[in-house]
Amino acid sequence: MKVLIADSAALHVGGIATIFKYNGSDVQLTTVPSYEQLIQAVNEQDSYDIIIIDLAVLGRDCVDRISSIKEISPLSNIAIISNGLKHEQISEIGLIGGISLIDKSISDEQFIELVKFIAKGGHYITTKLYCYGRCINYEDKSEPHNQTTLTRRETEVLHQLGEGLSNKIIAANLGVEEVTVRLHLRGIFRKVNAKNRVQAVLNAISMGLLVVPEADLVSTPPSPLEFLNTIASA
Repeated sequence: MKVLIADSAALHVGGIATIFKYNGSDVQLTTVPSYEQLIQAVNEQDSYDIIIIDLAVLGRDCVDRISSIKEISPLSNIAIISNGLKHEQISEIGLIGGISLIDKSISDEQFIELVKFIAKGGHYITTKLYCYGRCINYEDKSEPHNQTTLTRRETEVLHQLGEGLSNKIIAANLGVEEVTVRLHLRGIFRKVNAKNRVQAVLNAISMGLLVVPEADLVSTPPSPLEFLNTIASA
């Protein structure tokens, strides 16, 4: 597995390398401390199984820089690690497509499993990351703020989308075919003016169509391992 890590903190990079070593992972590891060197490394290599980037390396223009990396290395799987992202950043990164978001608070074991999952083409956004107080300002959303309405089935799909579930799992939960779920998603995307799943959830929250229970804002989200096990068992 070819892994490129961009992180300005030498101690953190060393810790990640140690995690790979002691978990017996066969890894060809490249590390760079800055965005400029990240671009150089990406240009010199056709693709990496995964590019792990600390948000701090990207600076203020993080969204534009992620887009640039994606354009240079479209076959590489990209994961951004951070202690927290702003609502606007998550929405804009979601528009790029195929970018995974990892919270730094996960355990070593969770990190390894998650990296393997993403390196194989998986896409992961830390469960309910975009529903936490550090990402959006929670307010009372008991009533929709506009006249947009969803059908009963669209509402059911939206709620499960907000839990980070895949189309396959949603279809199984609702007892329908995946193609039916995709049709409902198209309707949801159109009604909430979204181009992807992340933006759909964020827009639905801001429009009052998806309620974020206050308890969810302070509780501990399911671990990446729990998330991966859910997908594997579906």
